[in-house]
Amino acid sequence: MSLRIKMGYPSPPCAASAVSAAGWSGNCSSNDNPYSESQFRTLKYRPEFPDRFGCIQDSRAFCQRFFRWYNGEHRHSSLGLLTPAMVHYNQTDRVLQQRQQVLDAAYQLHPERFVRSAPKPPAVPTEAWINKPIQLT
Repeated sequence: MSLRIKMGYPSPPCAASAVSAAGWSGNCSSNDNPYSESQFRTLKYRPEFPDRFGCIQDSRAFCQRFFRWYNGEHRHSSLGLLTPAMVHYNQTDRVLQQRQQVLDAAYQLHPERFVRSAPKPPAVPTEAWINKPIQLT
């Protein structure tokens, strides 16, 4: 028997109703954690993601490899093209300084390639929230 992992959500109880239930957006898609949603989309569309897993151990082994890659090697656009590990282990300043040195050298050699201004590495967000707490006054 093979194990099939479905990376979707069941239809909400309100699918036939014009009124959507709490927790579901109007287009009947889950209103879940956007970080998890992004991670599942990346997982699902990896070229090595199988159609089926032979058993639960196969799926666990695949996910261990995937999450090691996702957190340690995959550069995230929302993190300024850094890996989550770089951010977690506070390596952002060092990496961004190295990138800026490379960009400065490229600008010195060929300023005509940069028509607007000298290049800068992408910015890193200062904070990220799933549900930011409301400040009570």
